[in-house]
Amino acid sequence: IGSTVAAKTLGEVIIAGLLSNNLAFILQGGLIVAALAVLIYDGLSAIERYTARRMGREAE
Repeated sequence: IGSTVAAKTLGEVIIAGLLSNNLAFILQGGLIVAALAVLIYDGLSAIERYTARRMGREAE
């Protein structure tokens, strides 16, 4: 997504949108960052539950 505006990171897309008042860039970067955060959180939660079961403990 960052490549659409020659950005190296998703943060650059958001900053470019903020600097140019371009709502599309802000939403594009923000939605992808949010989706990645949710996916990473869910993935780490699944790993935590799996390892807790393997160790015979409850995940908190």
